[in-house]
Amino acid sequence: MVPVSNDVYISYSSKDKAVASTICSSLENQGTRCWIAPRDVPPGAPYMHVLVEGVDSTKAVVLIYSSNTCNSEHISREIDQASKQHIPVIPFRIEDVAPTPEIAATLKCGSRREKRI
Repeated sequence: MVPVSNDVYISYSSKDKAVASTICSSLENQGTRCWIAPRDVPPGAPYMHVLVEGVDSTKAVVLIYSSNTCNSEHISREIDQASKQHIPVIPFRIEDVAPTPEIAATLKCGSRREKRI
């Protein structure tokens, strides 16, 4: 088991990097320790292995949700890993799009935790 060393893992499509970086900066400016790729991926490290360790090392996952999310294999794996480890996933919608059935089942979308901007 990986020790918890970050407060939040930020899961996002690379197409939403600007939004993810803004959220990461905002959280870190408030004292929240964040894990975000590619910043926290060591050079030459096996990418998927490091992503799994990143998820496992956090207290919660913030999912930046957009239409780009539906096409990302990495996001599906990150959310699946969080679910397996009983790590809460907090959806942060940046577009008004319906979640995929897989993500909806994992997140139970529509709950009070869902945020929209």
